[in-house]
Amino acid sequence: MGASWVRRNILDENPDADFAVHVVWVPQLGASRGDIDPELFSDPRVTTYWDPAGVASEAVVGDGSAYDVYALYDGDAKLGWETTLATGRPVIADAEDLRARLLELLS
Repeated sequence: MGASWVRRNILDENPDADFAVHVVWVPQLGASRGDIDPELFSDPRVTTYWDPAGVASEAVVGDGSAYDVYALYDGDAKLGWETTLATGRPVIADAEDLRARLLELLS
């Protein structure tokens, strides 16, 4: 699961890093808002959202039914495809690219 990977390999491995993570949950594979484990992202750098209509994935990757997607932005970016530094899906398949690009931004 991409969300667990992000928690372990991004948040837990970089506890003092200055960045924000926005997690957008969507109702894929029959999931509902009640299926979300609130402890998964208890880190104060994380803000979570419930997006039943897929508005966020439409804005980021142009596919409102997409899930398990990441998008990486620098601190000055505005939400949207044109300002994305990196994007990929599923998170696990692109995990090393996500990690490398994040570490590059943090250095």
